[in-house]
Amino acid sequence: MSTAPIRRFHSFNRAIELDPRSALSYAGLAEAQLSKFDKNRDNQWLDPAGETIAKARSLNPDSAHVLVVTGWLKQAHGQYEQAVDDLNRARRVSNNPEAWRRLARVNEAMNRPQDAEATYRRAIAAQPGYYRAYN
Repeated sequence: MSTAPIRRFHSFNRAIELDPRSALSYAGLAEAQLSKFDKNRDNQWLDPAGETIAKARSLNPDSAHVLVVTGWLKQAHGQYEQAVDDLNRARRVSNNPEAWRRLARVNEAMNRPQDAEATYRRAIAAQPGYYRAYN
């Protein structure tokens, strides 16, 4: 097993220790937890991610990063319409390419390939140099 995920969790936990009022540290930790879920489809990561994002939302519910990770969590739970709401709010707060990309993934999950393609194109337009929108 690679030590990179362990280091990432340690780094976010350390950031939380240093500044427990930073919503971004909690959102980053929730993002790491959701990445583990996406990689292994292991539901053990969903409850901790939910708790972590709840803390982030309590600190800054209007942060684009917090909204993106909240949308990702809702997508993981199959709550697609709620995920769309959070991701649309995130992209209105900031023209965040990750919000567009996550929104495209929700469109894919909802079996809307044309909407997904159009949304990926919006993600690319939001930040043409951002590699993840091309994947």
